Amino acid sequence: MPPIRAVLFDFGLVLSGPPDPVARGRMETILNTTHPELREAYWRHREDYDLGVLSGVRFWRTVGAELGHLPSDEELAQLLEADVDLWTQPNQPMIDWATALQSADVTTGILSNMGDAMEGGIRARFPWLALVRLSALGNVQIARKFPCRRLAVRIPERLFAVRKNSRGVRFMPISLLSAKVHSRS
Repeated sequence: MPPIRAVLFDFGLVLSGPPDPVARGRMETILNTTHPELREAYWRHREDYDLGVLSGVRFWRTVGAELGHLPSDEELAQLLEADVDLWTQPNQPMIDWATALQSADVTTGILSNMGDAMEGGIRARFPWLALVRLSALGNVQIARKFPCRRLAVRIPERLFAVRKNSRGVRFMPISLLSAKVHSRS
């Protein structure tokens, strides 16, 4: 087997643990809604947020309007913070492995769908991300697939990433031909 030269990690449910129910509860309280209602509105607009079609502020205004509660500026700040809290419970064994790879001079990267405020919040929360040599955390306009064609690096013939699926965390091949590309125009 050839040596590992680079490892690309998904963020959600790989480098982070499951969503934090306390953060979700704060969102529900701010928007005066139930978990099922929030989940439906949240995921209906999340892809546009991840793609950069909606900013974090616009995302939460859209979700709030759909739920009948247009958030104030103060509530928007609280929702953006709660959303980062929702997705930043660390998965310490995977973070430790990423750090060990970096220490062994293996290129590491994160390829994950996330919007502007989410990326900023995650970078601020985890200083070890400064050590990630290859990063495409957002603003790549590609959803649900890894944006390999957008990276300014030479991609090897066989590329695998650490992703979470229904069977747990796995090494999964990345298909350069299956990305769903969106334009901001």
